[in-house]
Amino acid sequence: MPEDNMRTRQTLLLRIRDEGDARAWAEFMDLYGAFVFNFCRKQGLQQADVEDIVQEVFRAVAKSIHGFAYDPTQGTFRAWLFRVVRSKLANHFNKQKRQPATPGETQLEYLAERESDVNPAEAADWELAYKRRVFQWATERVQSEFKDTTWQAFWMSAVEEKAPQTIAEELGISTGAVYIAKSRVVARLRKEVESATGELDALF
Repeated sequence: MPEDNMRTRQTLLLRIRDEGDARAWAEFMDLYGAFVFNFCRKQGLQQADVEDIVQEVFRAVAKSIHGFAYDPTQGTFRAWLFRVVRSKLANHFNKQKRQPATPGETQLEYLAERESDVNPAEAADWELAYKRRVFQWATERVQSEFKDTTWQAFWMSAVEEKAPQTIAEELGISTGAVYIAKSRVVARLRKEVESATGELDALF
């Protein structure tokens, strides 16, 4: 099977298991790098500390991704990544307080077992930021595939939440064309997101 066809059949998460696939890692870091950095930065840390934590996060991802299997019944990649990020943040704060991790447990295991310690607001912030980043990333990758009118109809409907009739009048197209445009773009975005994350609900 040609390489390009193989790539379309594999999620990005499967591709980064191949240490020699530099293209996959570049795409992965483009999607997740700044997102994780910004999330950690919001914890009130200095930039140098955040950079160290981000390096630790993706070092852990590279080490553990071979054992990660996407199974919706067991949890999503974004939930797993959230635990990794919280683990590295906890390590950082524990070092500052000179409080070592619980003997016999890694920080990741410790935090994963203490779901009650997850601040609901923090989890909600992660979820919202994640979906916003995934949406931004996907739109940047697929916009060039559509005519300008099609993209505008989608954007005005899905993002600006304008009424279909208003959009039709502004763009000089039929109301039906607005619905079709939105449906086509959303379907393409979902396909792009699924190919990267393996998740069906990471977009809308």
